Amino acid sequence: MNELTSLSQIVSEIKFFENQAVVSYWEIGKRLSQAKEKVGHGEWMNWVNDNLGYSQRTTNSLMKVYKEIPNSQAIANLSYTKVVNILSLPEEVRQDFIEKHEVEDMTTRELQAEIKKYKESLKAKEEELNNVNSCYNSLSIVAKNREEENERLREDLRQEREKPAEVIEKEVIKEVVPDDYDLTKAQLENANKKLDRLMQANQSLKEKEKLAMSKLESEQANKKIVEDVSGFHYKIAGFIQDVGGLLYLTEYLDDIPKENKKLFLDSAKYLREFSEQLYKNIEKHLKEN
Repeated sequence: MNELTSLSQIVSEIKFFENQAVVSYWEIGKRLSQAKEKVGHGEWMNWVNDNLGYSQRTTNSLMKVYKEIPNSQAIANLSYTKVVNILSLPEEVRQDFIEKHEVEDMTTRELQAEIKKYKESLKAKEEELNNVNSCYNSLSIVAKNREEENERLREDLRQEREKPAEVIEKEVIKEVVPDDYDLTKAQLENANKKLDRLMQANQSLKEKEKLAMSKLESEQANKKIVEDVSGFHYKIAGFIQDVGGLLYLTEYLDDIPKENKKLFLDSAKYLREFSEQLYKNIEKHLKEN
Protein backbone atom coordinates (compact mmCIF):
# COMPACT_ATOMS: atom_id res chain seq x y z
CA MET A 1 0.00 0.00 0.00
CA ASN A 2 2.85 2.37 0.86
CA GLU A 3 4.52 1.65 -2.48
CA LEU A 4 1.32 2.43 -4.41
CA THR A 5 0.88 5.67 -2.45
CA SER A 6 4.48 6.65 -3.18
CA LEU A 7 4.12 5.98 -6.91
CA SER A 8 0.84 7.90 -6.95
CA GLN A 9 2.58 10.83 -5.30
CA ILE A 10 5.37 10.71 -7.90
CA VAL A 11 2.77 10.90 -10.70
CA SER A 12 1.16 13.91 -8.98
CA GLU A 13 4.51 15.66 -8.69
CA ILE A 14 5.34 14.99 -12.36
CA LYS A 15 1.96 16.45 -13.38
CA PHE A 16 2.71 19.47 -11.19
CA PHE A 17 6.01 20.14 -12.97
CA GLU A 18 4.39 19.59 -16.38
CA ASN A 19 1.98 22.43 -15.65
CA GLN A 20 4.60 24.99 -14.61
CA ALA A 21 5.20 28.05 -16.82
CA VAL A 22 8.76 26.80 -17.33
CA VAL A 23 8.61 23.00 -17.37
CA SER A 24 11.39 21.42 -15.29
CA TYR A 25 12.44 18.42 -17.35
CA TRP A 26 15.20 17.75 -14.83
CA GLU A 27 12.68 17.37 -11.99
CA ILE A 28 10.49 15.11 -14.14
CA GLY A 29 13.50 12.94 -15.01
CA LYS A 30 14.40 12.72 -11.32
CA ARG A 31 10.97 11.40 -10.40
CA LEU A 32 10.91 8.99 -13.33
CA SER A 33 14.21 7.55 -12.07
CA GLN A 34 12.71 7.20 -8.58
CA ALA A 35 9.59 5.52 -9.97
CA LYS A 36 11.59 3.04 -12.06
CA GLU A 37 13.23 1.72 -8.88
CA LYS A 38 9.77 0.99 -7.42
CA VAL A 39 7.97 -0.50 -10.44
CA GLY A 40 8.30 -4.25 -10.89
CA HIS A 41 10.71 -5.70 -13.45
CA GLY A 42 9.18 -5.86 -16.91
CA GLU A 43 6.34 -3.47 -16.02
CA TRP A 44 8.18 -0.17 -16.39
CA MET A 45 6.96 1.06 -19.79
CA ASN A 46 3.44 -0.25 -19.12
CA TRP A 47 3.37 1.84 -15.94
CA VAL A 48 4.66 4.92 -17.83
CA ASN A 49 2.08 4.52 -20.60
CA ASP A 50 -0.79 4.01 -18.15
CA ASN A 51 0.10 6.93 -15.86
CA LEU A 52 1.93 9.47 -18.04
CA GLY A 53 1.58 8.52 -21.71
CA TYR A 54 5.29 9.10 -22.50
CA SER A 55 7.04 7.16 -25.28
CA GLN A 56 10.08 5.06 -24.38
CA ARG A 57 12.38 7.51 -26.20
CA THR A 58 10.97 10.51 -24.29
CA THR A 59 11.14 8.62 -21.01
CA ASN A 60 14.80 7.65 -21.54
CA SER A 61 15.70 11.20 -22.61
CA LEU A 62 14.08 12.74 -19.51
CA MET A 63 15.93 10.36 -17.19
CA LYS A 64 19.17 11.11 -19.05
CA VAL A 65 18.63 14.85 -18.42
CA TYR A 66 18.43 14.14 -14.68
CA LYS A 67 21.37 11.71 -14.58
CA GLU A 68 23.83 13.72 -16.71
CA ILE A 69 23.09 17.34 -15.70
CA PRO A 70 24.27 18.27 -12.17
CA ASN A 71 21.26 20.35 -11.09
CA SER A 72 17.99 21.81 -12.31
CA GLN A 73 19.25 25.41 -12.13
CA ALA A 74 21.67 24.77 -14.99
CA ILE A 75 18.75 24.30 -17.42
CA ALA A 76 15.96 26.13 -15.59
CA ASN A 77 14.97 28.31 -18.56
CA LEU A 78 15.86 26.01 -21.47
CA SER A 79 13.46 24.08 -23.68
CA TYR A 80 13.54 20.31 -23.80
CA THR A 81 14.93 20.32 -27.38
CA LYS A 82 17.81 22.61 -26.36
CA VAL A 83 18.61 20.46 -23.34
CA VAL A 84 18.78 17.30 -25.48
CA ASN A 85 21.17 19.07 -27.89
CA ILE A 86 23.40 20.20 -25.01
CA LEU A 87 23.59 16.59 -23.79
CA SER A 88 25.47 15.75 -27.00
CA LEU A 89 28.46 17.65 -25.53
CA PRO A 90 30.93 15.85 -23.23
CA GLU A 91 29.71 16.06 -19.63
CA GLU A 92 32.77 17.97 -18.36
CA VAL A 93 32.26 20.95 -20.76
CA ARG A 94 28.46 21.39 -20.75
CA GLN A 95 28.36 23.99 -17.97
CA ASP A 96 31.21 25.92 -19.61
CA PHE A 97 29.29 25.98 -22.91
CA ILE A 98 26.10 27.24 -21.22
CA GLU A 99 28.03 30.01 -19.44
CA LYS A 100 29.75 31.19 -22.63
CA HIS A 101 26.65 31.24 -24.85
CA GLU A 102 23.28 32.95 -24.68
CA VAL A 103 21.50 29.62 -25.02
CA GLU A 104 18.09 31.00 -23.95
CA ASP A 105 18.06 33.55 -26.80
CA MET A 106 19.18 31.11 -29.52
CA THR A 107 16.97 29.19 -31.89
CA THR A 108 17.45 25.42 -31.96
CA ARG A 109 19.25 25.70 -35.33
CA GLU A 110 21.60 28.38 -33.97
CA LEU A 111 22.30 26.26 -30.89
CA GLN A 112 23.14 23.22 -33.02
CA ALA A 113 25.54 25.33 -35.10
CA GLU A 114 27.28 26.69 -31.99
CA ILE A 115 27.57 23.19 -30.50
CA LYS A 116 29.20 22.01 -33.74
CA LYS A 117 31.71 24.89 -33.62
CA TYR A 118 32.39 24.23 -29.93
CA LYS A 119 33.09 20.55 -30.59
CA GLU A 120 35.47 21.50 -33.41
CA SER A 121 37.34 23.89 -31.09
CA LEU A 122 37.59 21.14 -28.44
CA LYS A 123 38.99 18.78 -31.05
CA ALA A 124 41.54 21.40 -32.16
CA LYS A 125 42.66 21.98 -28.55
CA GLU A 126 42.93 18.24 -27.99
CA GLU A 127 45.07 17.86 -31.11
CA GLU A 128 47.26 20.77 -30.00
CA LEU A 129 47.73 19.18 -26.57
CA ASN A 130 48.53 15.84 -28.21
CA ASN A 131 51.14 17.59 -30.36
CA VAL A 132 52.70 19.18 -27.28
CA ASN A 133 52.76 15.83 -25.49
CA SER A 134 54.19 14.17 -28.58
CA CYS A 135 56.91 16.82 -28.80
CA TYR A 136 57.65 16.43 -25.10
CA ASN A 137 57.85 12.64 -25.44
CA SER A 138 60.12 12.98 -28.46
CA LEU A 139 62.43 15.31 -26.55
CA SER A 140 62.45 12.91 -23.63
CA ILE A 141 63.37 10.02 -25.92
CA VAL A 142 66.10 12.06 -27.63
CA ALA A 143 67.47 13.17 -24.27
CA LYS A 144 67.46 9.59 -23.01
CA ASN A 145 69.23 8.37 -26.16
CA ARG A 146 71.80 11.13 -25.84
CA GLU A 147 72.41 10.26 -22.23
CA GLU A 148 72.89 6.59 -23.15
CA GLU A 149 75.23 7.62 -25.96
CA ASN A 150 77.21 9.84 -23.57
CA GLU A 151 77.41 7.02 -21.08
CA ARG A 152 78.81 4.73 -23.74
CA LEU A 153 81.37 7.39 -24.71
CA ARG A 154 82.36 7.85 -21.08
CA GLU A 155 82.78 4.11 -20.73
CA ASP A 156 84.88 3.97 -23.90
CA LEU A 157 87.03 6.83 -22.60
CA ARG A 158 87.42 5.11 -19.24
CA GLN A 159 88.49 1.89 -20.90
CA GLU A 160 90.95 3.75 -23.08
CA ARG A 161 92.45 5.42 -20.04
CA GLU A 162 92.78 2.06 -18.26
CA LYS A 163 94.70 0.46 -21.10
CA PRO A 164 98.43 -0.11 -20.41
CA ALA A 165 99.95 3.23 -21.28
CA GLU A 166 103.53 2.80 -20.12
CA VAL A 167 106.63 1.39 -21.83
CA ILE A 168 110.02 0.97 -20.21
CA GLU A 169 112.81 2.54 -22.16
CA LYS A 170 116.12 3.00 -20.43
CA GLU A 171 114.43 2.84 -17.06
CA VAL A 172 112.26 5.88 -18.01
CA ILE A 173 108.43 5.57 -17.83
CA LYS A 174 106.76 7.03 -20.89
CA GLU A 175 102.99 7.60 -21.11
CA VAL A 176 101.45 6.58 -24.39
CA VAL A 177 98.30 8.49 -25.36
CA PRO A 178 95.81 6.48 -27.52
CA ASP A 179 95.60 7.66 -31.10
CA ASP A 180 91.82 8.30 -30.91
CA TYR A 181 91.86 9.98 -27.49
CA ASP A 182 91.37 13.52 -28.81
CA LEU A 183 88.62 12.38 -31.19
CA THR A 184 86.77 10.55 -28.41
CA LYS A 185 87.12 13.53 -26.09
CA ALA A 186 85.78 15.90 -28.78
CA GLN A 187 82.82 13.60 -29.45
CA LEU A 188 82.04 13.49 -25.73
CA GLU A 189 82.14 17.28 -25.44
CA ASN A 190 79.85 17.71 -28.47
CA ALA A 191 77.43 15.15 -27.08
CA ASN A 192 77.34 16.97 -23.72
CA LYS A 193 76.62 20.30 -25.45
CA LYS A 194 73.76 18.75 -27.42
CA LEU A 195 72.39 17.20 -24.24
CA ASP A 196 72.47 20.59 -22.47
CA ARG A 197 70.53 22.20 -25.32
CA LEU A 198 67.93 19.42 -25.25
CA MET A 199 67.53 19.70 -21.48
CA GLN A 200 67.08 23.50 -21.74
CA ALA A 201 64.41 23.05 -24.43
CA ASN A 202 62.71 20.41 -22.31
CA GLN A 203 62.73 22.70 -19.26
CA SER A 204 61.27 25.58 -21.30
CA LEU A 205 58.48 23.32 -22.51
CA LYS A 206 57.67 22.25 -18.95
CA GLU A 207 57.55 25.89 -17.78
CA LYS A 208 55.18 26.83 -20.62
CA GLU A 209 52.93 23.91 -19.78
CA LYS A 210 52.95 24.84 -16.08
CA LEU A 211 52.11 28.50 -16.91
CA ALA A 212 49.21 27.42 -19.14
CA MET A 213 47.80 25.15 -16.42
CA SER A 214 48.13 27.93 -13.80
CA LYS A 215 46.32 30.39 -16.08
CA LEU A 216 43.54 27.85 -16.71
CA GLU A 217 43.09 27.18 -12.98
CA SER A 218 42.94 30.93 -12.27
CA GLU A 219 40.30 31.46 -14.96
CA GLN A 220 38.25 28.55 -13.62
CA ALA A 221 38.42 29.96 -10.06
CA ASN A 222 37.23 33.38 -11.26
CA LYS A 223 34.40 31.77 -13.20
CA LYS A 224 33.34 29.85 -10.08
CA ILE A 225 33.11 33.07 -8.02
CA VAL A 226 31.06 34.84 -10.71
CA GLU A 227 28.88 31.74 -11.09
CA ASP A 228 28.16 31.60 -7.33
CA VAL A 229 27.11 35.27 -7.22
CA SER A 230 25.24 35.31 -10.53
CA GLY A 231 23.53 32.00 -9.88
CA PHE A 232 21.86 33.09 -6.63
CA HIS A 233 18.54 33.72 -8.42
CA TYR A 234 18.62 30.29 -10.03
CA LYS A 235 19.44 28.61 -6.72
CA ILE A 236 16.40 30.24 -5.14
CA ALA A 237 14.28 29.26 -8.16
CA GLY A 238 15.59 25.70 -7.94
CA PHE A 239 14.81 25.54 -4.23
CA ILE A 240 11.23 26.67 -4.89
CA GLN A 241 10.93 24.05 -7.65
CA ASP A 242 12.22 21.35 -5.28
CA VAL A 243 9.73 22.07 -2.49
CA GLY A 244 6.98 23.90 -4.41
CA GLY A 245 4.83 20.81 -4.46
CA LEU A 246 4.43 21.04 -0.66
CA LEU A 247 2.02 23.94 -1.20
CA TYR A 248 -0.45 21.46 -2.63
CA LEU A 249 0.30 18.47 -0.37
CA THR A 250 -0.80 19.88 3.02
CA GLU A 251 -3.65 17.38 3.05
CA TYR A 252 -1.06 14.76 4.00
CA LEU A 253 -0.37 16.56 7.32
CA ASP A 254 -3.17 14.61 8.96
CA ASP A 255 -1.31 11.37 8.26
CA ILE A 256 1.97 12.29 10.01
CA PRO A 257 2.80 12.24 13.77
CA LYS A 258 2.13 15.33 15.87
CA GLU A 259 5.79 16.05 16.57
CA ASN A 260 6.52 16.00 12.81
CA LYS A 261 3.72 18.52 12.22
CA LYS A 262 5.36 20.88 14.70
CA LEU A 263 8.76 20.33 13.07
CA PHE A 264 7.21 21.10 9.66
CA LEU A 265 5.65 24.35 10.96
CA ASP A 266 8.87 25.39 12.74
CA SER A 267 10.86 24.80 9.55
CA ALA A 268 8.49 27.05 7.58
CA LYS A 269 8.84 29.70 10.33
CA TYR A 270 12.66 29.57 10.23
CA LEU A 271 12.59 29.83 6.43
CA ARG A 272 10.41 32.94 6.64
CA GLU A 273 12.70 34.57 9.25
CA PHE A 274 15.79 33.70 7.21
CA SER A 275 14.37 35.15 3.97
CA GLU A 276 13.27 38.35 5.73
CA GLN A 277 16.71 38.87 7.30
CA LEU A 278 18.45 38.11 4.01
CA TYR A 279 16.29 40.67 2.21
CA LYS A 280 17.08 43.33 4.86
CA ASN A 281 20.83 42.65 4.62
CA ILE A 282 20.86 42.92 0.81
CA GLU A 283 18.67 46.05 0.84
CA LYS A 284 20.94 47.72 3.43
CA HIS A 285 24.07 46.90 1.45
CA LEU A 286 22.60 48.30 -1.79
CA LYS A 287 21.60 51.56 -0.07
CA GLU A 288 25.06 52.00 1.47
CA ASN A 289 26.85 51.38 -1.84
